[in-house]
Amino acid sequence: MSDKSAEVSRLLTPTVESLGLELLGVEYLPGSGNAVLRLYIDVPFAESHGDAARSVTIEDCE
Repeated sequence: MSDKSAEVSRLLTPTVESLGLELLGVEYLPGSGNAVLRLYIDVPFAESHGDAARSVTIEDCE
């Protein structure tokens, strides 16, 4: 993981967890004039495999 990806992960993990989600990974891809930042999130295993299974929705990403 690059330094920037690690820093973004460190900064965003508490916020993502406060939303009941898990931050699985961060990708930072610098480019000339632009960059891409990808966040991989999911529902913790226990919540996604219980009686009322939950998955990440677009509303979770807003």
